[in-house]
Amino acid sequence: MVVASARAEEVLLQVTKQANAAQTVKAQVQTVKDRAQVLVDAIGREKANAEEKLEAAKPALQEAEAALETIKPSHIATVRKLGRPPHLIMRIMDCVAILFKRPLDPDTINAETVELMEPYFNMEDFNFTQAKRTCGDVAGLCSWTKAMASFFAVNKEVLPLK
Repeated sequence: MVVASARAEEVLLQVTKQANAAQTVKAQVQTVKDRAQVLVDAIGREKANAEEKLEAAKPALQEAEAALETIKPSHIATVRKLGRPPHLIMRIMDCVAILFKRPLDPDTINAETVELMEPYFNMEDFNFTQAKRTCGDVAGLCSWTKAMASFFAVNKEVLPLK
């Protein structure tokens, strides 16, 4: 009986040691799990922020696409036929040429591209109304160039998050 009792004490001591080791491992695992959860939560917040910014960029892109839809091949043909186009038409076509880095991917528009167009945009007559009055066929191009610059302003915050 004494031997059995000593043996039981020995087994109990081993079980207690193993239980303590298991508790230590469990605490370490819980710590790792908590840190992982913090990371998952942070990633979730960043993802929601990125999606929000992407949604903010959509109206500008849709505006640019709508302006592009107003442009017909005949409008370009009209511009080609102009022997000496008015200065405004030449400036609008300059902006179009700046944007047409073939093929035009809206995500490739950068600050330098928009900076090249800024002097044109800052001119008083560079607007849809004046363009329509000067040559109605290029008014859509005028709107499109400005819309693409607006899209860039919003999209530059979204690109790093994609």
